[in-house]
Amino acid sequence: MNSIFIHASHHGSITIVSDNEIIVHAQLDRFNRYKNSGLPSYLIIEKILGLKIKFDKVFITFLQNQNHFKEWMSFLKQFNIINKDTEVMYDFRNHHLYHAYSSRYVYASAWDFIVCDESGAENETESFYQKMNDQMFIKRSQITTLDKTNIGHLYSKYTLDIGFDLFEEGKTMALASYGKVDDKLYNQIYNNYCLTYSPSSLSDKDTAATIQKVFEDHTFDLFKMWTHQYSHRYSFVCLSGGFAQNIVNNTKLQDNVFNVILPDPFNGDFGISLGAANYYNQLKPYKGIYIGFNQSLDTFMFKKVIDVNYNDVAKILLKEPVAIFQSKSEQGQRALGNRSLLMNPLDKDCVAKVNKIKKREWFRPFAGTVLNESKDKYFEIPIIEGYEISNPYMMFMFKTKDKRLKNISSVDGYSRIQTLSIDFNKHYYKLIKEFESLSNLPIVLNTSLNMPGHTIVETLDDVKEMMNKTELKYCYLPEVGKLIVND
Repeated sequence: MNSIFIHASHHGSITIVSDNEIIVHAQLDRFNRYKNSGLPSYLIIEKILGLKIKFDKVFITFLQNQNHFKEWMSFLKQFNIINKDTEVMYDFRNHHLYHAYSSRYVYASAWDFIVCDESGAENETESFYQKMNDQMFIKRSQITTLDKTNIGHLYSKYTLDIGFDLFEEGKTMALASYGKVDDKLYNQIYNNYCLTYSPSSLSDKDTAATIQKVFEDHTFDLFKMWTHQYSHRYSFVCLSGGFAQNIVNNTKLQDNVFNVILPDPFNGDFGISLGAANYYNQLKPYKGIYIGFNQSLDTFMFKKVIDVNYNDVAKILLKEPVAIFQSKSEQGQRALGNRSLLMNPLDKDCVAKVNKIKKREWFRPFAGTVLNESKDKYFEIPIIEGYEISNPYMMFMFKTKDKRLKNISSVDGYSRIQTLSIDFNKHYYKLIKEFESLSNLPIVLNTSLNMPGHTIVETLDDVKEMMNKTELKYCYLPEVGKLIVND
């Protein structure tokens, strides 16, 4: 049985399954080049056709008020991906359930699942699920709001009030660390689970700090209510939905509960097609986050390409930013070594050099990657009942022990560091290991490989465009031992 699952709304995605195994999962905006969009494109159709798979079923999910269902059906018919024998299904009612099943795909042994976002199906905004057995979930509780006063809507509303764009809540989170919580505004917004929008006359920094504090307290209150009522002390609790992208909240929640928190790396709506695939197929075990389409590493379109090894690239990395590009892209909101831009965090001009390429706002800190065996030397890593928290997906932040790491730390001394083991990403690990032999530091700055305001690059054509339009000089392809050089 071969199936395509498509989420055809904002943050759209496609998941292709054959005999209950994921063949590919990909975010649609990396192909249509419209950030956060679920529109189809000729490039994604070309990749689907290239798999040479005959599909028995097509399943399309979308939100009631924002969908590209008709566009997708037109494309699928035009290119004969579906025909009269193909089973076609669609659904806009089980949004939160698919979020939960996305978490279950990554964390198969977990039993408790909290889903929060702006709204799911039929105004559902927060939900608590429990796994009853290997095949079934039960919804223990849910909250619905008709007047858009849930925490997801409010956080988005204040993000727009501050002056950021739609889907830029991460900027509000980053700005919050520079502000002070205003008690008056806090009390106007939040009172005993009740949330109310109240226009702010505060500075942008203080508004951000206040709504971030409301966000943390509200989700913590929900967590206490649901886990104390339905769950067990020291259980593993998965977080999904857009709220799981707030790493400050993830971290403070983990610091204040006895449970182990497991944020879903596919937490946004880009995980909906994956969750739907898992719900209907009982997918084979999770193999990792590098599950994008296999992309060509043919460098014929570049003028200068040289043969290199890890040591050659590490030497350049001491002084210059270097992109790393591998065939299958990581999925999710974080660059994890297959579509990353790297730099030596100890270089005194580190941030300036990277920002010639990235042009990030002054208040948004850069993250990094540390070799897993060295993480405790440089960061305060919590241990919950003997379980040491890891961070392979950059979903938590840790207190920095080494003051030299200010270039990958926030203003309050925390770092959204990726902890990396060799079995998670072999080539990336070996590059950092070689960098450590030259610098005595097992850490690199790691940010996403994209132009300002653009999606993460997906193909080498995207890399070429980026190198032509920015100050990026080097891109390393470790699978073929090549370095692209833009003199």
